[in-house]
Amino acid sequence: MRDSAIWQLAACDRRPLVAAAMFAGQTIQIWCLTSSEQIGEYPVIGEVSDLVMAVDGEICISCACSGGLTAYSVPDGIRLWHRPDFSDIQHLTVDSSGRRVYCGFENKPLAVVDAATGDVQDTIPDALTILFSPTGRDRLIVERNWHRIEGDHDFRVPPESFRVPNAAFSPESVCIRGTVLTCYDLSSGNARWRHEQFGSGSITFASDYEFYCAVSSGNPPRTSLIRLAPNLLDCDLVARLGRGCQTAFAQFGEVLITSRGDVHETRTGRLLTQLKFLQRDYPDR
Repeated sequence: MRDSAIWQLAACDRRPLVAAAMFAGQTIQIWCLTSSEQIGEYPVIGEVSDLVMAVDGEICISCACSGGLTAYSVPDGIRLWHRPDFSDIQHLTVDSSGRRVYCGFENKPLAVVDAATGDVQDTIPDALTILFSPTGRDRLIVERNWHRIEGDHDFRVPPESFRVPNAAFSPESVCIRGTVLTCYDLSSGNARWRHEQFGSGSITFASDYEFYCAVSSGNPPRTSLIRLAPNLLDCDLVARLGRGCQTAFAQFGEVLITSRGDVHETRTGRLLTQLKFLQRDYPDR
């Protein structure tokens, strides 16, 4: 079977850029969503397990089990700093400012790293990963025994599985994806709804009043774009995107990119353009 060679995606809110890491390779490409053209390609240290874009899309940071944590300038790929001591990162996120990267480990405190310098600014005991609201005024701290909302709102909920969740914030609620997807009211901390079919895939904030997730389910997996809402009955299927694929949201959730290079308008699911990502052969399943 021939399909996309892209393994990981990372997008930027403030610039129309997406970083794409190759499957079983040590190369990252930078693509421009406005022109639909590749504007950079560079080798990286180790086989990429995760990556984020930081500092308004000026820096791409990748982690690798054998290569540690490394920052590259965008789009030329000049190496800015390298942390070989961070070779066992399990979860990599960036805060709403884009200036701090949060590195979660299995058996040691989470490290807060300056995206521009690679310096460790702080450590947070017991945290596996931290996820942020778009304004940065609330954050979800994921621990083994509890998920804690901190900031303008303050409450905690027990994890629904051993899976480390993803999450998305709207002004009045937060959706936390574990085995199932649960929507919590930020004011009370109470669950508004739960949905088992939304229990996989990525989830991200899309605008001031609406947020969306890309969900993969079924066998073989199929990916769908879903509009979430505080009321379960108001959640809608926006578009079916086909066979399971990696996805990333860009430009504050206005655009969804898939690992096949399809770029969709999030609110309508309309195909805006296609990025000509490389293809490779995979064993037939």
